[in-house]
Amino acid sequence: MDENLKQLFSKTRLLVSKEDFAVVGLPAVADVQIGGEGFSAVIKERGITTVILPVEKWEASVQNVKGAVVEKPFKVIMFDTIVPWEGSSGFLAEISRVLSSEGISFGSVSAHSHDHIYVKASEKDRAVKALEKLISECKEGPAAPPAPAEEGEEE
Repeated sequence: MDENLKQLFSKTRLLVSKEDFAVVGLPAVADVQIGGEGFSAVIKERGITTVILPVEKWEASVQNVKGAVVEKPFKVIMFDTIVPWEGSSGFLAEISRVLSSEGISFGSVSAHSHDHIYVKASEKDRAVKALEKLISECKEGPAAPPAPAEEGEEE
């Protein structure tokens, strides 16, 4: 791994959402208002609006629209380090490598200064464990392989 990425991951803390999130596909480009603080995202593209917000906010809103496709529950994991535009090439690729090696699917949202991923709530613990291992290895270097057994010793 590139030395810049190692430095970046070594300074990273994971912040995991306590609340569950929904990923909602609305069947048109909608004018969506999300109030309050905390993580949420609205992505408008051709013919669809995707909203990522706490399940509680979605269920309490009047935005429960006919034809909405709601997937839940997800947990959001924020990488609590500033991810600069320069020198951070491969940051999400490394996250993808680690999670895919564990068979964990995820979505990502990059904000101005931080990257976020969302995983199925049932995969949160496995995802956090894998990412914490990556961070730890970047801080300390990879764990040394066990020393070979000496002749006459049992393995």
